[in-house]
Amino acid sequence: INLRRGMYPRQTIWLVLSSRILVLTISLTTPLIILISYINQLTLQKFLNNSVYNHKHIFKELNILNGP
Repeated sequence: INLRRGMYPRQTIWLVLSSRILVLTISLTTPLIILISYINQLTLQKFLNNSVYNHKHIFKELNILNGP
């Protein structure tokens, strides 16, 4: 009976500890994920803007080649 009684607090401590670690990990990784996605969005936007600009430039060149 004493052994059983001694086992439960250890389990609860482990449970509390693991849940704290989980919460800490999530709270640390969430801003990181948000930051990474934001950076990816920025680079994607930059890439899209560049490609649009390049296409416009190419079309201008084609128009110049084709004449008015």
